[in-house]
Amino acid sequence: GINAEYMGKHPGSLKLVGALADKLAAAQAEYAAGGAGERVLFDGPVRELCPAAPNNVNTMALAALAANATLGLDRTVGRLVCDPALEAHVIEIVATGPGDPPFEVKTVRFNPAKPGAVTGDATYNAFLSSLLTATATRKGDGVHFC
Repeated sequence: GINAEYMGKHPGSLKLVGALADKLAAAQAEYAAGGAGERVLFDGPVRELCPAAPNNVNTMALAALAANATLGLDRTVGRLVCDPALEAHVIEIVATGPGDPPFEVKTVRFNPAKPGAVTGDATYNAFLSSLLTATATRKGDGVHFC
């Protein structure tokens, strides 16, 4: 299943609510005072992260839904960080399987984005391509991930 998901963005690209918005404001104050580097805003179940970052974590939510048979939203761990040095939205997903040591696959998406952009530059074209492919190769009613 999916063990962990990491998402890193420029602080200006995050649209958060509640306690996460407060953590982001504290990080931005640290950056304004000369601080630098990555700040962890959340590290826990994706189900808890989704309502606090509804504009930013759709990739995490989709991966957790795809792993529903083994992990789902409650056992997929999401880690949301901000870093003013980032000029992209970075998403890492680690999936592990059985074995000792376990089989592991790690994928990293680096999507260039200007500070303040909620969606990276490549997202629109990727979404349109996926939509066109899905409509051309319909597999029946419902949602299909592949």
